[in-house]
Amino acid sequence: MSLNLQHVYIGPSNQPILKDISLSVDAGELVALTGMNGTGKTTLIKAIAGEQPLLSGRIEFNKKECSAWSRNELAQILSVLPQRYHLSFPFSVEEVVMLGRSPHKTGLKKDKEIVASALKFSDAFHLRDKLYTQLSGGEQQRVQLARVVCQIWQRRKGVGRILLLDEPNAGLDLAHQQEMFRRLKKLTETGIAGLFVAHDLNLAAQFASRVIVLSKGQIAASGYPEKVFTTENLSRYFRLQAEVTKHPVHAGPLIVPI
Repeated sequence: MSLNLQHVYIGPSNQPILKDISLSVDAGELVALTGMNGTGKTTLIKAIAGEQPLLSGRIEFNKKECSAWSRNELAQILSVLPQRYHLSFPFSVEEVVMLGRSPHKTGLKKDKEIVASALKFSDAFHLRDKLYTQLSGGEQQRVQLARVVCQIWQRRKGVGRILLLDEPNAGLDLAHQQEMFRRLKKLTETGIAGLFVAHDLNLAAQFASRVIVLSKGQIAASGYPEKVFTTENLSRYFRLQAEVTKHPVHAGPLIVPI
């Protein structure tokens, strides 16, 4: 097990934003975190990343409480793609992605090899010499994905890696969305526990190992996509009237709003 949350509460004691959140993500899984706006998805990602204090509860990485890890140790196994990332300095794309290697001491030659691999992973290698500030929004998103992926690129014997992604497909065209999730799926299968925030339920249904639905600050549903994405749950937790059928190509369900 790589990531484990036990009875986590976040927010003011009189009105917590998140209440009694218990979940786990194992190495090899790519789990979708879904729910309507304001249900606490980004807050939960920030709490796991250590950017949001807990009111109570426990978060563990590799069976070790998060507070027991040094910041540098944690940065070598945990990487986070936030919902928004602002960078106004005139760095080249390669320099931006190289920031992901900061926690490591693998040497410039090895770091450059990993950066190149991460850029190819996110289909941004051809942008490596361009200024980051001159890229389109979708291109910047692919560069940021390369940055967080290169941070945990190397396998570490006996230590699981964790990848947190808050709406990773934001700004991407349809082709890049599909390709990105295919590659993320394969990447997590190398021993990474992946948790991503998703508003596109069909993308979650297609690529997620499991789906977790937040509603009113609590876990309302959790399980395989075909078990979670029912007409009843879509109406109750997403206020969405939809038909759910078997997808004609992949094994997950197809959600058709009506």
